Amino acid sequence: GSVHGDARDLGAFDPESYDAALLLGPLYHLLSQSERDRAIEEAVRVLRTGGRLFAAFITRFAPFRFVATGDPEWLGDHPAYARQLLETGIHDQPPKTFTQAYYAHPEEIVPLMERHGLITRSLVGCEGIVAGHDERMHGLEGQAWQAWVELNYRLGQEPSLHGASNHLLYVGEKSG
Repeated sequence: GSVHGDARDLGAFDPESYDAALLLGPLYHLLSQSERDRAIEEAVRVLRTGGRLFAAFITRFAPFRFVATGDPEWLGDHPAYARQLLETGIHDQPPKTFTQAYYAHPEEIVPLMERHGLITRSLVGCEGIVAGHDERMHGLEGQAWQAWVELNYRLGQEPSLHGASNHLLYVGEKSG
């Protein structure tokens, strides 16, 4: 079954009762740092020692990648809002195509999660280097496909490329 709830309050679940917890959305839909901290605290609370936390983030630069391809005039028309996005990561104006959100700077993710008692196991750019250039990739098979999958995954772990990905997946382990 499922339980409808709030990532900031997992009181319906006992402490240290799960081997894995997923935060695949809450951390970019909670605008305040205190709300994001609370969601992480709750996920860590319900994890057993050694359990894994998987958390998704939308990067600070993702909205700019989006408008570059869909509405390139937007940047010139909204310089103050673009500056707000870059400086704070907070998208709080009425949505044109996406709800209110917090866009994380790639460099803040590991320190944030480790402050909550997690040991970082991985931080991976989900789209990778072929995002937006992948039309011909979809027709590949066999060794050619496998080579691109392996390269994309390897480079998705490269910190210097994290800001070029729309989404990052953090994997951490609860320490003892």
